[in-house]
Amino acid sequence: MATPVLQRVRQIMQSSLTSKGFDRLAKTVELLSLQEGKASFKMKVDESHLNGVGTLHGGMTAFLVDNLTTGTVLTKPPHLPGVSIDMSISYLRAAPVGDEISIYAEVVKMGRTLAFTSAELLNKDGKLLAKASHTKFIGQSSPAIKTE
Repeated sequence: MATPVLQRVRQIMQSSLTSKGFDRLAKTVELLSLQEGKASFKMKVDESHLNGVGTLHGGMTAFLVDNLTTGTVLTKPPHLPGVSIDMSISYLRAAPVGDEISIYAEVVKMGRTLAFTSAELLNKDGKLLAKASHTKFIGQSSPAIKTE
């Protein structure tokens, strides 16, 4: 049974389906699993995700890392989304249009003011496309998710 916090995080992640803002890019991302501090997703690369040479754009990869690791941060107390202060991505392999990719996001460490996360994007053959680390400031200046 999912906790109220995990249910709320699922709702937030689903909100991208109707977003008119930048988050609309996540409308093709499907949540596979969500637990405290970990999540997995899948996505089919479509034409809106491509760079000029026809593969997954690095900016789309960065968006996925930011968006999906933030979702995992929300699963852990104090359930704050925070703001990004650092992100590092190693791009290892290209993903052409039509590729099914898997994204795994994890909270590596949660401190009082900083959340350290990691993400991996893999192709359908399990080959690593990108590996990322993302640090977020989660001090009390961000609004908390209501858990009731």
